[in-house]
Amino acid sequence: MVAVALGGCSAFSVLDEVVPDNTKEYRKAETLPPLDIPPDLSADAIRDDVMDDSGGTATYLEYQEQARNPLMDIYGIEADRKPRLEGEGEQQRLVVPGNQEQVWGRVRNFWLENGLEIKAEDIRIGFMDATGPSEQDNYRVRIERGEVPQSTVVFLKQHTATPDPRQEETILRKLAEYLGALHAQDLARAEQGGQQTVSSPSRVSMLDGGAAMQMAQDFSRAWRRLGLVLDRKGFAVEDQNRSRGIYYIRYEDPFRQQQEEDSGWLSKLAFWDTMGDQDEQGRYQIKLISDGAVTRVIILDAEGRRDESETAKRLLSLLGEQLTE
Repeated sequence: MVAVALGGCSAFSVLDEVVPDNTKEYRKAETLPPLDIPPDLSADAIRDDVMDDSGGTATYLEYQEQARNPLMDIYGIEADRKPRLEGEGEQQRLVVPGNQEQVWGRVRNFWLENGLEIKAEDIRIGFMDATGPSEQDNYRVRIERGEVPQSTVVFLKQHTATPDPRQEETILRKLAEYLGALHAQDLARAEQGGQQTVSSPSRVSMLDGGAAMQMAQDFSRAWRRLGLVLDRKGFAVEDQNRSRGIYYIRYEDPFRQQQEEDSGWLSKLAFWDTMGDQDEQGRYQIKLISDGAVTRVIILDAEGRRDESETAKRLLSLLGEQLTE
């Protein structure tokens, strides 16, 4: 025990050499003055608090509305109630009521109904390229969200090396009239006691003086219903392309045949005038165009051009009668 005690004392002496006791010196030490703040840095700008202690509260819906529509909340700006043209020259644009998705589909239908094809489109970046029979009929459309909800801005330019500003303005005005007519139909439906046209699953209406038909169903149901009618009523369906929304049919108009018979034997002698058209005569394309909850139906000729003849109108009328049975 004596040997252990003596060994411990020697250990403490060694520890004092390694870690000396500075208690007396610490008690004699003086405190240093506070750090000086540089003259170009204000102490008021330094804040350690992270949370806002203003005491205000806000719901998620209020936050979402402000993030989506700050101008309406701050300045009381409301969405446009009808399409209008703004700006001049290269800055001219079309402001349309409706969300971007709805306006996108209607602009797309505008090109298709006027015989142009969609070469490329991407709603994520808001660009759509439409091509026509000539280089001057190539257009690029930029569709962006407006500054307020239910508002969309449309820019249109000729996608060619030598654009014609007058032609651009003409097409933009035609597009404005087209979208304005559809917007007027939306308002008319909204005023009818809040009952939309799509409320009736069998509702079919004729548009454009009978040159177009509207089915109160989305594209999938309209495509299926129209296909059933064509099969049930014995239409000669030669082909179909669902991705393009087209039924290729052959339809012999009885009224046209009667007119040809009544024209007499003299017209039959001019067989050379119609010999080249025999293969295309009677061939039509029934095109379905999606417009959200409704679907528009138009008739194209064998070459894919819009057909607004009396025969095309009678064909649409016949289909409309079968769809409402």
